[in-house]
Amino acid sequence: MIEVQTSMGIFEGKAALDPGLEQFDCSVLPDPDVQSRVKRILQCKTAEDLSALQQDLGDWISECGVPGIFSATIGEIPKMYAYVVKHYIFLRTAKMVNQFTEGMNAFGNLWDLVRNNWIAFLPCFNNMRTPLTKSSFKAIFKYEFSPRGTNHREKEEDTIYSWELVLNIKEVGERRLPYASTCAMTLFLPRGITEEQELHNILNQTLKDSWGFLKV
Repeated sequence: MIEVQTSMGIFEGKAALDPGLEQFDCSVLPDPDVQSRVKRILQCKTAEDLSALQQDLGDWISECGVPGIFSATIGEIPKMYAYVVKHYIFLRTAKMVNQFTEGMNAFGNLWDLVRNNWIAFLPCFNNMRTPLTKSSFKAIFKYEFSPRGTNHREKEEDTIYSWELVLNIKEVGERRLPYASTCAMTLFLPRGITEEQELHNILNQTLKDSWGFLKV
């Protein structure tokens, strides 16, 4: 009986990589920093490149699930690239995605419904890059007027007239207010604020107009 041993190098014991990840276009990665680091792996062609990569990005690559980076060879660079890509686009978020889908399925198998009718749900889960215009914003609303000829109807039409004027103002120019993410502990500030007092005013307005978390 002959015993055959196969060495997989730095990827020994890891699950098989998805086909095509070694040719994955890293330019589509949204994070510029990650995109730059992954390109460094892809551009590693010589022993000198590998040594520089291990020195500069060795710890980061190890944290992506490739602890054998410091003993890697040039021949393993394509697999290393594929695994780091897989880590970033899938493995890193797999637990959170599973928690999300399991949570949705807890309400009448909602996620299964989304998966089976994914085209209909695309606008809910993807940025369709459609700008919000005055006409599309108006289409969201349906006016429920009182019967014609009543005093209420006349007053309601006065209010809607003013509402139309406000929409016209917003269509010409816009004024963005700061907002915060309680999940990421992040404060988002609008661009183009050049005056200290203006920034102070909109921050005060944002705080005063907000009712608080889960109160709107």
